[in-house]
Amino acid sequence: MRIRRLIPALALLSLLASCQKELGFVEDAENNGNNGNNPGGNIDVIGNWKFAGTTAVNSTTASFTEDGEVNRIESVLEYGSTDPGGTLTFTSNQMTTRGITFNIDGVMRTKYTVGGVVVMEQEDDVNVFTPPSDGQTSYVRNSSDSLTADQPPFEFPTGPGTGVPVTNAKIGMKLRMSNDTLYTRIRMVTSVTVPDPDTPTTMQINVNAEYAWVK
Repeated sequence: MRIRRLIPALALLSLLASCQKELGFVEDAENNGNNGNNPGGNIDVIGNWKFAGTTAVNSTTASFTEDGEVNRIESVLEYGSTDPGGTLTFTSNQMTTRGITFNIDGVMRTKYTVGGVVVMEQEDDVNVFTPPSDGQTSYVRNSSDSLTADQPPFEFPTGPGTGVPVTNAKIGMKLRMSNDTLYTRIRMVTSVTVPDPDTPTTMQINVNAEYAWVK
Protein backbone atom coordinates (compact mmCIF):
# COMPACT_ATOMS: atom_id res chain seq x y z
CA MET A 1 0.00 0.00 0.00
CA ARG A 2 1.13 3.50 -0.80
CA ILE A 3 0.56 4.65 2.79
CA ARG A 4 3.72 2.86 3.97
CA ARG A 5 5.82 5.03 1.65
CA LEU A 6 3.99 8.25 2.48
CA ILE A 7 4.01 8.23 6.30
CA PRO A 8 7.76 8.92 6.73
CA ALA A 9 7.48 11.77 4.25
CA LEU A 10 4.62 13.48 6.08
CA ALA A 11 6.79 14.54 9.01
CA LEU A 12 9.41 15.97 6.67
CA LEU A 13 6.77 17.79 4.60
CA SER A 14 5.45 19.37 7.78
CA LEU A 15 8.94 20.54 8.69
CA LEU A 16 9.62 21.87 5.19
CA ALA A 17 6.24 23.41 4.57
CA SER A 18 7.00 26.81 6.02
CA CYS A 19 9.58 27.52 3.33
CA GLN A 20 7.72 26.39 0.23
CA LYS A 21 5.51 29.42 -0.47
CA GLU A 22 5.27 33.05 0.57
CA LEU A 23 3.69 33.27 4.00
CA GLY A 24 0.12 34.38 4.51
CA PHE A 25 -0.05 35.71 8.07
CA VAL A 26 -2.76 34.28 10.29
CA GLU A 27 -3.92 37.01 12.65
CA ASP A 28 -5.16 36.02 16.09
CA ALA A 29 -4.67 37.02 19.71
CA GLU A 30 -1.41 35.08 19.90
CA ASN A 31 0.02 36.35 16.62
CA ASN A 32 -0.83 40.04 16.44
CA GLY A 33 2.33 41.39 18.06
CA ASN A 34 0.45 42.93 20.99
CA ASN A 35 1.53 40.43 23.60
CA GLY A 36 4.73 39.83 25.52
CA ASN A 37 6.59 42.74 27.07
CA ASN A 38 6.50 44.99 24.03
CA PRO A 39 2.79 45.67 23.43
CA GLY A 40 2.33 47.49 20.16
CA GLY A 41 5.86 48.90 20.13
CA ASN A 42 8.45 48.91 17.39
CA ILE A 43 10.57 45.80 17.93
CA ASP A 44 14.26 46.48 17.38
CA VAL A 45 15.91 43.41 15.84
CA ILE A 46 19.22 44.99 14.80
CA GLY A 47 22.26 43.18 16.18
CA ASN A 48 23.49 39.68 16.98
CA TRP A 49 21.18 36.99 18.40
CA LYS A 50 21.89 33.47 19.65
CA PHE A 51 19.49 30.71 18.61
CA ALA A 52 17.65 29.49 21.72
CA GLY A 53 15.27 26.89 20.27
CA THR A 54 12.05 26.28 18.37
CA THR A 55 8.64 24.71 18.92
CA ALA A 56 5.99 23.82 16.37
CA VAL A 57 2.65 22.09 15.86
CA ASN A 58 2.18 21.28 12.16
CA SER A 59 -0.72 19.40 10.63
CA THR A 60 -0.80 17.72 7.23
CA THR A 61 -3.67 16.15 5.32
CA ALA A 62 -2.83 14.08 2.24
CA SER A 63 -5.47 12.82 -0.19
CA PHE A 64 -5.20 10.55 -3.21
CA THR A 65 -7.41 8.11 -5.10
CA GLU A 66 -6.33 4.48 -5.47
CA ASP A 67 -8.43 1.63 -6.87
CA GLY A 68 -11.43 3.96 -6.99
CA GLU A 69 -11.27 4.78 -3.28
CA VAL A 70 -10.37 8.13 -1.72
CA ASN A 71 -7.44 7.65 0.63
CA ARG A 72 -6.89 10.30 3.31
CA ILE A 73 -3.95 10.61 5.69
CA GLU A 74 -4.21 13.08 8.55
CA SER A 75 -1.12 13.77 10.65
CA VAL A 76 -0.19 16.16 13.42
CA LEU A 77 3.50 16.70 14.08
CA GLU A 78 4.33 18.34 17.40
CA TYR A 79 7.94 19.00 18.31
CA GLY A 80 10.40 21.00 20.35
CA SER A 81 14.15 21.29 20.11
CA THR A 82 17.20 20.38 22.12
CA ASP A 83 20.84 21.45 21.84
CA PRO A 84 20.20 24.63 19.80
CA GLY A 85 23.22 26.38 18.37
CA GLY A 86 24.13 29.18 16.00
CA THR A 87 23.54 32.90 15.56
CA LEU A 88 21.29 35.30 13.65
CA THR A 89 22.49 38.80 12.76
CA PHE A 90 20.19 41.59 11.60
CA THR A 91 21.35 44.73 9.82
CA SER A 92 18.86 47.28 8.50
CA ASN A 93 18.09 45.10 5.46
CA GLN A 94 19.98 41.79 5.80
CA MET A 95 19.56 38.62 7.88
CA THR A 96 22.64 36.40 8.29
CA THR A 97 22.74 33.05 10.06
CA ARG A 98 25.80 31.09 11.14
CA GLY A 99 25.87 27.50 12.36
CA ILE A 100 22.13 27.10 13.00
CA THR A 101 21.54 23.60 14.36
CA PHE A 102 19.23 21.72 16.72
CA ASN A 103 17.77 18.31 17.46
CA ILE A 104 14.08 17.88 16.64
CA ASP A 105 12.33 15.98 19.42
CA GLY A 106 8.66 15.29 18.88
CA VAL A 107 5.82 12.99 18.02
CA MET A 108 3.66 12.46 14.92
CA ARG A 109 0.10 11.18 15.24
CA THR A 110 -1.35 9.72 12.06
CA LYS A 111 -4.83 8.55 11.00
CA TYR A 112 -5.40 6.76 7.69
CA THR A 113 -8.86 6.37 6.15
CA VAL A 114 -10.07 4.66 2.97
CA GLY A 115 -13.50 5.65 1.72
CA GLY A 116 -14.16 7.39 5.05
CA VAL A 117 -13.38 4.28 7.11
CA VAL A 118 -10.48 4.43 9.58
CA VAL A 119 -8.07 1.60 8.77
CA MET A 120 -5.06 2.66 10.81
CA GLU A 121 -4.06 5.01 13.61
CA GLN A 122 -0.54 5.27 14.97
CA GLU A 123 1.85 7.45 16.93
CA ASP A 124 5.56 7.70 16.10
CA ASP A 125 8.46 9.44 17.77
CA VAL A 126 10.32 11.87 15.51
CA ASN A 127 13.97 12.52 16.31
CA VAL A 128 15.96 14.33 13.62
CA PHE A 129 19.32 16.09 13.86
CA THR A 130 19.69 19.22 11.75
CA PRO A 131 23.36 19.83 10.89
CA PRO A 132 24.82 23.35 11.18
CA SER A 133 23.95 25.64 8.29
CA ASP A 134 24.68 29.22 7.23
CA GLY A 135 22.57 31.61 5.20
CA GLN A 136 21.98 35.21 4.20
CA THR A 137 18.99 37.04 2.76
CA SER A 138 17.58 40.52 2.33
CA TYR A 139 14.42 41.51 4.18
CA VAL A 140 11.97 44.38 4.52
CA ARG A 141 9.99 45.47 7.57
CA ASN A 142 6.27 45.37 6.88
CA SER A 143 5.27 46.92 10.20
CA SER A 144 6.55 47.44 13.72
CA ASP A 145 6.20 43.70 14.42
CA SER A 146 6.57 41.87 11.10
CA LEU A 147 8.98 41.39 8.20
CA THR A 148 9.31 39.53 4.91
CA ALA A 149 12.60 37.95 3.78
CA ASP A 150 13.51 37.14 0.19
CA GLN A 151 14.26 33.54 1.15
CA PRO A 152 14.71 31.47 4.33
CA PRO A 153 18.16 32.09 5.90
CA PHE A 154 18.38 28.43 6.96
CA GLU A 155 18.84 24.91 5.67
CA PHE A 156 15.95 22.61 6.49
CA PRO A 157 16.12 18.89 7.37
CA THR A 158 15.25 16.22 4.83
CA GLY A 159 16.23 13.31 7.07
CA PRO A 160 18.68 12.36 9.80
CA GLY A 161 21.99 14.10 9.24
CA THR A 162 20.94 15.87 6.04
CA GLY A 163 19.77 19.32 5.08
CA VAL A 164 18.68 21.18 1.98
CA PRO A 165 18.87 24.90 1.18
CA VAL A 166 15.62 26.46 -0.01
CA THR A 167 15.88 29.50 -2.30
CA ASN A 168 13.51 31.76 -4.22
CA ALA A 169 10.77 31.31 -1.60
CA LYS A 170 9.77 34.38 0.38
CA ILE A 171 9.06 33.88 4.04
CA GLY A 172 7.29 36.13 6.52
CA MET A 173 7.75 36.48 10.26
CA LYS A 174 5.79 38.01 13.12
CA LEU A 175 7.96 39.44 15.89
CA ARG A 176 7.49 39.75 19.63
CA MET A 177 9.71 40.37 22.63
CA SER A 178 9.47 38.79 26.07
CA ASN A 179 12.09 40.00 28.53
CA ASP A 180 15.37 39.59 26.64
CA THR A 181 14.08 37.00 24.13
CA LEU A 182 13.08 37.75 20.54
CA TYR A 183 10.45 35.39 19.11
CA THR A 184 9.95 35.01 15.35
CA ARG A 185 6.65 33.34 14.56
CA ILE A 186 5.54 31.62 11.34
CA ARG A 187 1.86 30.80 10.73
CA MET A 188 0.88 29.44 7.33
CA VAL A 189 -1.76 27.42 5.53
CA THR A 190 -0.77 26.11 2.11
CA SER A 191 -1.07 23.15 -0.24
CA VAL A 192 1.36 21.16 -2.35
CA THR A 193 0.95 18.44 -4.97
CA VAL A 194 3.27 15.45 -4.98
CA PRO A 195 3.56 14.28 -8.60
CA ASP A 196 2.94 10.62 -9.32
CA PRO A 197 2.16 9.13 -12.76
CA ASP A 198 -0.58 6.92 -11.30
CA THR A 199 -1.91 8.60 -8.16
CA PRO A 200 -0.87 12.22 -7.60
CA THR A 201 -1.25 13.32 -3.97
CA THR A 202 -2.60 16.65 -2.76
CA MET A 203 -1.42 17.82 0.65
CA GLN A 204 -2.95 20.57 2.78
CA ILE A 205 -0.45 21.87 5.34
CA ASN A 206 -0.91 24.07 8.40
CA VAL A 207 2.26 25.37 10.03
CA ASN A 208 2.46 27.00 13.45
CA ALA A 209 6.11 27.48 14.47
CA GLU A 210 8.06 29.85 16.67
CA TYR A 211 11.82 30.44 16.95
CA ALA A 212 13.49 32.00 19.99
CA TRP A 213 16.63 34.18 20.01
CA VAL A 214 18.60 35.85 22.81
CA LYS A 215 21.41 38.42 22.78
